[in-house]
Amino acid sequence: MFRHEQKGVVAHCTIVVKSLAKKKELIEEKAEKKSGAKGAKKEERAHEKPKKAEKPEPKAKVRAVPKTEAQEKRDALKRELEERGIRVKEIAAEALEKGKFSSERKTSERKAPEWVEYKPRQIEQLIVQMANSGHTGSEIGMLLRDQYGIPNVETVTKKSMLKMLQENNIAPKMPEDLMNLIKKSLKLHKHMQLNRKDMSAKHGYVLTVSKIRKLSNYYQRMGRLAKDWRYSTEEAELLMK
Repeated sequence: MFRHEQKGVVAHCTIVVKSLAKKKELIEEKAEKKSGAKGAKKEERAHEKPKKAEKPEPKAKVRAVPKTEAQEKRDALKRELEERGIRVKEIAAEALEKGKFSSERKTSERKAPEWVEYKPRQIEQLIVQMANSGHTGSEIGMLLRDQYGIPNVETVTKKSMLKMLQENNIAPKMPEDLMNLIKKSLKLHKHMQLNRKDMSAKHGYVLTVSKIRKLSNYYQRMGRLAKDWRYSTEEAELLMK
């Protein structure tokens, strides 16, 4: 019994050794094949000619945007300055240092236009006549411009229209712009009494009254209004009468 078992173990060991030997042979064959394939690839690469670098595709041309007249003038001026040896950036830097772009820059003096045929005295008489006939200051200015060709009274006469009216004792008691705001506020007030649910009218009325108060404070500081003057609907209605 013992001998039979011993024979079976020996047979099993021999089978295992043979299978291991076969596996070893297979592994060696695979290794040889791989090494051979690598060598062949290297030889192929050596025999291959180097490929030429492909040229990049040309970029699509961008259409030039036509310049405006202002840009062309700016470029022409820049070229002219560069031809003289002056750089635009240097000019801007110098101007900023000296404060040329600030409020210190002097403005050109206003001169009376050559086409005005009327003398200062004649212009003053025209203003007085128009004021006596019931025209406001803005209406007088438009009439002088359109009918008599006088664009600006102060440049010709060296006096403002208000000063001329004050000298002739016909200046309005209330400034014209303040009077226009008071008229608007009265119109809105009457509209609100008839349409109490109109919120947009109420908002407009509040804004108008605010403007009146600000403007009246300014004219009080300038001496055009009495110090104790205050806006109210009763006062506005009295002014309109």
